[in-house]
Amino acid sequence: LQAYDEAFHRIDREFDLPASDISRLIRMISGNEGHLAKGKRHQFASLPDELIARIEQVVRESLAASRTGCDGVA
Repeated sequence: LQAYDEAFHRIDREFDLPASDISRLIRMISGNEGHLAKGKRHQFASLPDELIARIEQVVRESLAASRTGCDGVA
């Protein structure tokens, strides 16, 4: 839960995306070892690959920080 909250707030600050999209992206990415599955990519076709890659990075960093007890801020 801490990793989700951290990722959500970081993504929300960095990008102008609806909260529901941020939430879905975090769940999909965290459930697939830090990457958005190719089969799910079509759900976010309007988002550039670079943006998806950055969101994946934020989610991975947040997950790693929650495991180590760090704040996850790069």
